[in-house]
Amino acid sequence: MNRFVQAIVSGMSGDPRAVALVQGKRRLTHGEALEEVHRAARGLAERGVRGGDAVVLLVGNTPEAVLYRVAAHLIGCCVAVLEPNAGGEVRAAVVRTLGPAALVVDPRYEEVAEDTLRHVEVPRVLTLGRAGLGEDLLPLVAGQSAAPVEPVAGECDRAMVMYTSGTGGEAKAACHTFSNLAEWLRMERSLRHPGPRRFLHHGSMNSVSAENILWNLAAGGTTVLMEGGGPEEVLAAVEQERITYLLAYPTMLARLTAACPAGGGLFPELRQIQYGSAPATTRLLREALAAFGPRLLGVYGSREAGFLTSLGCDEHSGELLGSVGTPLPGVRVAVRTPEDGAPVETGGTGEVWVRTPAAMTGYIGRAEGSSEGSADEGSDRGPDGSSPVFRDGWLRTGDLGRVDGTGRLHLMGRGDDVIIVGGYNVHAREVEEALAEHPDVTWTAVVGVPEAAGGEAVHAAVVASPGSPVDAEALRSWVRTRLSTFHTPASVRLVQRPLLTPRGKTDRRAVRALVRPSVPAVRDASAGGASAAVGTEGA
Repeated sequence: MNRFVQAIVSGMSGDPRAVALVQGKRRLTHGEALEEVHRAARGLAERGVRGGDAVVLLVGNTPEAVLYRVAAHLIGCCVAVLEPNAGGEVRAAVVRTLGPAALVVDPRYEEVAEDTLRHVEVPRVLTLGRAGLGEDLLPLVAGQSAAPVEPVAGECDRAMVMYTSGTGGEAKAACHTFSNLAEWLRMERSLRHPGPRRFLHHGSMNSVSAENILWNLAAGGTTVLMEGGGPEEVLAAVEQERITYLLAYPTMLARLTAACPAGGGLFPELRQIQYGSAPATTRLLREALAAFGPRLLGVYGSREAGFLTSLGCDEHSGELLGSVGTPLPGVRVAVRTPEDGAPVETGGTGEVWVRTPAAMTGYIGRAEGSSEGSADEGSDRGPDGSSPVFRDGWLRTGDLGRVDGTGRLHLMGRGDDVIIVGGYNVHAREVEEALAEHPDVTWTAVVGVPEAAGGEAVHAAVVASPGSPVDAEALRSWVRTRLSTFHTPASVRLVQRPLLTPRGKTDRRAVRALVRPSVPAVRDASAGGASAAVGTEGA
C-alpha cells in the first residue's frame, strides 16, 4: 500500500458519477475510469508485467494514456513517458536505461515506436488499439474483471522516472519513489483553489503538466484532454468546458495573453492560471495580469525536486513580480556558495539549495557511485559527474538566486548562465529582463561566448514585435542605461521565433550556435566585448 496510488483510487471512488476525463465528445465518469484501471491492471499482469518492473509509455492525450499509467502504478510498476518529438536514439537511450518489461504504444505513434525499436529491444510491445506491431491490449483488457485491485507497491519503491536536461545539457533520469509522488501531491493540494476543479491539459504526456491529471483524479475533479491547437483554441476550450484551472508555461502564457481581450471579464469560472518551468519576465506578468486579472499562480520547482516555492494570486504586484515566492509547506530553501556550501547573507546571490520530501532519490544509469539521498541503481551526481547534487541532505538545484528581506526567493538564472565580462559576473537573466522591457522585443535569450583574447562577451537573440524595426545599437544602449557596460550585449541577433527545447525552455545551445559566428573578434571597450552587430536568422 502507498499513499499516492491510494489517494488516486480514493479520489476516483468519491463520486463515481462525476466526470473524470473528457476528450472531445467522449466523457468518462470516475466510476467508469476506475473500472477501466482495474481491468487494465489485470491485463498488464496477464501479459507478464509485475511489481517492480518498469513500463515505458509512448502515448498522446487520451483517457487510455492516463488510465494505463494508473494501472501500472496499481500493480507496483515504475513508469516513464517518452517524448514522441525526441530523436530515435534519444528515445532508445531512455528505454535502454530503464530496461522496461513493456513498451505501451498509442497506435498514432506506431512509426515513432518502430523507429525507437530499431535502436533497442523491448520484451513486450503492447498497443492501445490496433497497430502493425505488438499486441493490442484493449480486447484483452475488455474481458477482465473490474473488481478492485489492491495497490502492492511500498512507499520507497520506484514509481516514476522523469527525464530532464534543463536548457541544453544531456538527458538525466530523475528517479522518484511513491513517497516522493505522494509528497508532491500534498504540496499541490496546498496550492489548489477551493471549489470545483476542472483542469485543461493541453501539453504533452511527457510534461509535468500531465502530473496534474493524476492529481485531479485524486481530487475527484474533471480533466479535459486537448491535443494540438493554438492559444485561440485553448481559450475557447476554457470557456466551453468551464475550466477553473489552467497551466501555461511562459511561452504559452504570452500567446494566451496576446489572444485574450484585456480586462479579465471573460472566463468567469477560471480561478487559477499556473505558470512555471521557465522564468517569466515581469513585462509578461504585467501584460497577463491586464488580460486575465488576478488569477496568476507562480510555481518554482523541478523534475528533480517537485514543487518548491509559490507566488500566490494575491501577491502579483509591485516588486513581488520579480520573485518566485516563498517555500511551500515542508520545503526549506537556502542560498549557498557553490564552492563550499557556505550560507549567503540575505540579498546576496548564490546557488539555490533545497530540502524537500518530494526530492528524487537520484539519477538512474550513471556510472558515478551512489551516496546519501540517491537511488541504489543511480547516482547523486550532476551531468558532468563532478559536483554532487546531494550534500548533507540538501539538493543543489543548479539555479542561482537570492532571498530578499521578506523571505521570498528571486531567481537569477542557472549557474552556468553567469557570464564573466572583464572579471565582472553578469547574470544572463538580468540582461534578458532588461531587453524584455523594450517595446520592440517579445522574446530574448542571452548567452556568454568565449573570446579569443580571454574572458567572455554577452550576446543576445531577440524576437521583435510584429512590424517593429530592431536596431542593435538602440537595444545595446537600452541595456547599458538600465544595467551597465558590462551587461551590454556585444551582438544582437534577430530570430523569427523563440529558440526553445521541446519542454518550452530556452535552448541555450541553439542560441550559442547561432551567435558564435555572428561577429568578428574586434574589441569594443564600451561593450566589454566584440563590436556590435545585428543579424537575422530563421528559427
